[in-house]
Amino acid sequence: MRNENVRKFTVSSLYLAIEVILIVGASVIPGFDLTLLAVASAVGAFTIVESGIRYGIVQYAAADILGFLLAPDKAAAVLFVIFFGLYPIVKYFAEKPKKPWVQLMIKCGFCLIVSISALAGFSELVLGDMTLPEWFPFWGLVPAALVLFLIYDYALTIAVKLYYRKVRSKGAK
Repeated sequence: MRNENVRKFTVSSLYLAIEVILIVGASVIPGFDLTLLAVASAVGAFTIVESGIRYGIVQYAAADILGFLLAPDKAAAVLFVIFFGLYPIVKYFAEKPKKPWVQLMIKCGFCLIVSISALAGFSELVLGDMTLPEWFPFWGLVPAALVLFLIYDYALTIAVKLYYRKVRSKGAK
């Protein structure tokens, strides 16, 4: 039992370091911020697969703190805190119900709450210097975010399944 706890702690610590590097990278590499944050999110999901939800929650909290302390541009850290870092935990609990439509409702509800809150409270931070075309209304960002979220959720699901098949199954032997 002790060796298993040491393994879980070691793996989650390593993944925490990778997550923080990705958050800092997202704050300094222009144009790749959302991609790096999405990869950091997948690393958080891998921690949940490897070590369990408790380690995933602790890692999320530690990555939030370290992201704010180390990232030069705090916008990446904020996006990680309010969405990318939190989503693997939400996904874990959202996929507990057996009915797929319930899972989808929980996930989309999370996305809508975060999107509306972020656009209402942090629009300058979330959008940066991006200007919308005149024909595209500001409220149109929420449905666009929902579509992108569904693509992101699907990609994260595939990444977790691949991780489980390629990495986790080899480590379990």
